[in-house]
Amino acid sequence: LTGTVHALPAGPFRVDSAGGAFQLGRKGKITFRILCKPDAPEQQFEKLYIESSDPRNPVTIINLSTTGFLKRL
Repeated sequence: LTGTVHALPAGPFRVDSAGGAFQLGRKGKITFRILCKPDAPEQQFEKLYIESSDPRNPVTIINLSTTGFLKRL
């Protein structure tokens, strides 16, 4: 199985490790971390796309969300 963990656009989320292209053997697995640093007070959403050579599941979409920070005066 081959595939790609796509980068996220500029914003509060980023792929920290094992992003990009990957290749897995039989019973293989991939682990990656998504880091989040809210940059606005409102709720923010993004979609992470993972493409693979699996004809039954060529694209996996993971929905990400965060509620931003409260700025104290």
